[in-house]
Amino acid sequence: MQGLDIHTGSAEVLEGYGPFDVVILSHVLEHVASPIKFMYLVNRLIQPGSLLYVELPGIMDISMGRYRNDFLRYLRVQHTFSYSLGTLTNLVESRGFRLLRGDKWVHALFVYEGEPPQLMGPLETEYEKTMHYLRRIERRRWLYPAFIAYVALRRSAVGSGMVSMLDAVGMRQPLKRLLRR
Repeated sequence: MQGLDIHTGSAEVLEGYGPFDVVILSHVLEHVASPIKFMYLVNRLIQPGSLLYVELPGIMDISMGRYRNDFLRYLRVQHTFSYSLGTLTNLVESRGFRLLRGDKWVHALFVYEGEPPQLMGPLETEYEKTMHYLRRIERRRWLYPAFIAYVALRRSAVGSGMVSMLDAVGMRQPLKRLLRR
């Protein structure tokens, strides 16, 4: 590309080329065994005002397509750590960055503001929010086969009679509410 000096490689390899204006970690950080140590390496590649873009599969991706609300399926992927936007922000801000923009699917842009203070304030935790989310998707995982059966029955000729019967006994709406949770 014209006017751009682009380098790719591990943080250790790139150290001699810096400082960089932009560092992109796309589907990297979740595979790193020691993310705090890795962020120290990233700090050596940049200068104040540099941007850091991080994209990774966040914990909220469990309810998305390929994991089908299955936490165990999510854990089978070779990720050392699982992040939410909040936990990623805690990690990156501890190294002197400030979040500019991010979303729950963990696409985040940070700006480096220089070395962080030695003592940081208390970190925000997302434990309760994450546990609530995991409980909700676990319910969905168990109800998913029933939901598929309900949809199949509803589309069949027998199913239309079943739906009428559920209506007659007042169970159609409660069943629909249960399956949507």
